[in-house]
Amino acid sequence: MKKLFTLTLILLLPLSYMAKAEDEKASKRQAGRKAAEASPKGKATSVASVPVKTGLRLPSLFGDHMILQQNMKNTIWGWADPKEQITVTASWGASAWAQANADGGWKVLLDTPAFGTGHSLKITGSKTIEIKDVAIGEVWLCAGQSNMGWSTGNSAEAELEANVNLPNYRIFKSGREHWHEPLKEKRDLMGQWKTCNPESAAETSVVAYNFGKKLHLALNVPVGIIQEAYAGTPIEGWMPWEVQQDIAQSKEQKAEMDKSAKRQLDGKRADIWLRPNSEDEVMSILNAARRHSVPVTVRGGATGNYGQCVPLNGGAVLDTTAMTAPITLKDGVLEAQAGARMIDLDLWARERGWELRLWPSTKRTATIAGFVAGGGAGVGGISHGTMRERGNLLGVRVATLQDPPALLDLEGDEANPVNRTYGTTGVITRVRLPLTPAQNWRDIAVVFSDFAAAGRFALALAFADGIPKKMCGVFDARLPPFFRAIADVVPADHALALVMVAPSGLVALRDMAREHGGRIVADQDTVAAERDPEATPFYEYCWNHTTLQVLKRDRGVTYLQCRFPFEGTLESVEKVRAAFPDEVWMHTECVRFGGRTTMTALPVIRWKDDARLAEIMAGFEAAGAGIANPHVMTIEEGSGYRRVPGDQLGFKRRVDPLGLFNPGKMKSFDEPESDAA
Repeated sequence: MKKLFTLTLILLLPLSYMAKAEDEKASKRQAGRKAAEASPKGKATSVASVPVKTGLRLPSLFGDHMILQQNMKNTIWGWADPKEQITVTASWGASAWAQANADGGWKVLLDTPAFGTGHSLKITGSKTIEIKDVAIGEVWLCAGQSNMGWSTGNSAEAELEANVNLPNYRIFKSGREHWHEPLKEKRDLMGQWKTCNPESAAETSVVAYNFGKKLHLALNVPVGIIQEAYAGTPIEGWMPWEVQQDIAQSKEQKAEMDKSAKRQLDGKRADIWLRPNSEDEVMSILNAARRHSVPVTVRGGATGNYGQCVPLNGGAVLDTTAMTAPITLKDGVLEAQAGARMIDLDLWARERGWELRLWPSTKRTATIAGFVAGGGAGVGGISHGTMRERGNLLGVRVATLQDPPALLDLEGDEANPVNRTYGTTGVITRVRLPLTPAQNWRDIAVVFSDFAAAGRFALALAFADGIPKKMCGVFDARLPPFFRAIADVVPADHALALVMVAPSGLVALRDMAREHGGRIVADQDTVAAERDPEATPFYEYCWNHTTLQVLKRDRGVTYLQCRFPFEGTLESVEKVRAAFPDEVWMHTECVRFGGRTTMTALPVIRWKDDARLAEIMAGFEAAGAGIANPHVMTIEEGSGYRRVPGDQLGFKRRVDPLGLFNPGKMKSFDEPESDAA
C-alpha cells in the first residue's frame, strides 16, 4: 500500500500548467453565467456587481526580474477591457496575441528559446506594459506546509547567506493567498520577483532557497522558484483527487468523510423552487401548498447549520431573498422584510447613527429572517446575549399553514415560537429588532504564548464593564495559520484572541493585554474591512467561520458547538484540551446568557469516524460542557437541551397542523412518542 506523509513537498510546475487550471475554471464560470442568463422568469438568479478597473493589467507574477521556463510554450495572462486585443512581443522575436473575453480575462502562449538573460516583454493593448530584466531558464514551484515555510533568516544557515549575490537566481514568494477559486485581480496580492541577495534569501523558505541555489549553481542557468507554503497542510491537499484514487487509504478516508458530512441529507431536493417578492405572493404559495398538501421548506441566505433549509420530503423551497424592502426605523427599532441581508441592514442603520446589536459571522450573506429562524447568537453576544434573550427580538410577522393560511403579527414573547425553529413554524416575512448606537469598532488581534493566558484575557475583557466590546474569540495556536489576513503576524505556537472594541476602550484593552502577557499584532477598522469585498473583518474568523477557514485548506476536520459552565469555565476548557491534545483545536467565544458570561466553543475537530466523534463529545460533557451537535438535523438533537420548548411545539400544532413546514426537522412533532416530545 502506498502511504502519504505530511512532508515538505517540492513540485515542478511550469507556469503554463498553473494557467491551465485558471482557464478551465473560467470556462465553467462562463457556462454558469450563460445558464443563469437563460433562466426563465420566475426562476431567480443571483447576480453580483463588482467594480472593475479598465484597461490592460497583469498579475504580479509577471513583472521585472521574472523567469520563464526555457524551450516551451509559456502562458502569459492578465486582464483588460472586454474584447480588447492584446499583443505580447518578446525581445527574442516571439509574439502572440489574444482578445479579452467578456470578463476581461486573456491569455497567450509564448514560445521561449534556450536559457538566457537580458530579455524583455512588451504587452500592448489600451496601453503598453514593458517587463524588464526577464530571464529564461528553469522555473520551479516549491509548495508544502510549515516546514517549507521556515525561512532562511530563521535557520542556522542565516550567516552563511549574509553576503550572497546571485542576480540570475530569482525568487517569487507568495503572499499566502490560498483560494480554491482561480486567481482574480483583487486577490492578486502575491508578491514580486526578486533577485537573490541577502534580504530576499533571508525571507525565503530555507528548503526552497537551498534547492534553487544548488540547482542554479549546478546547471549554470537562470533559476526561478515560486514559494507557496501553508502551515498544517497534508500532502493530499497539494494533489488532485485523480492522482489519489488508486490509494486505498485515501479512498477510505474520503468515503468516510463524505458519509459523515452528507448523512441523511444526501440526495434531498425540492420539486420546485419559488422566490416570492412580497407577502401577497407568499400567501398565494402557502394557499396552494395547503390545498395540495405540498411540503414547504423556507430558505434565506442558506448560511446555517444542521441542514435547516434542505428539504427532506421534496415539495417546494420558498426562497425569501427577494423580499428586501422597505426598511423602517423609529425610536431605535428597525423593521425589515425577511430577505434583507444583515450587512445591508447594518450599513443602512449606520447612516442614521445606529447599528445591529447582534449578527452572525456570515453577516455579509445571511438574511435577517434566516438569522432568527436559525437561532442566532454570534457577534454582539458578549454584550447583548443571544437572540433568545428578552428584548433582542421585538417582533415578527409570520405566514402560516392553518386552514386557511394567515399572516400573524407576534410581539415580544409571542415571537419565541419562530426563534431557532428552522422554518418549521412558519414563513417569517418581517422582523423587528432593537438597535444600539453605532460605534466605530476596531478589530484587534492579540497573541499569547499559551491558550490559557489568552482565555484568562478573554474572560477578563468579557467582565470589564468599562470597555465597550462586540466580540472576543480565542484560538488554539494551530488555527491562526488558516486566517489569511493575519497569519503572517501571529508567531508560531502562539494562541490568538480576536476582539472588537470601541475606540474609547483601546487604552484599557492594551493595558489588559499587557497584564495577561499578550501583545497586539494587528488593528483594523471593522466597518472599512467589511465594506471591502476583498478584505476580511475579523469576525469572519470567529464563530462558525473558523471551521470554514480551515476547511478551505484541510478537508479532514469537522467541528462542534458547545457551552462551558459559568463556574470553572477555564478549568473545563483545559480538561477538554488535555483529554484530546491532538484532535481538538480549541476555539471559544465569550457570550452572555441570562445576565451571566461564559465561553461557548466551536472547536475544530480532527476527523476520524463517527464513533470517535461521539467519544469526543462525551469528553466535552464529562468536563461540564453542554453540546449542541451540528452533525444532526432536528431542532431537538441540535439543542443542548435535547428538547423543543413547549411554546414552539404548541405553536407548530396550531399553525401547521398538517406538518408541511420543513417536515422532519422537529422531531417532537413528527414523532410525538419520542423522548424529544
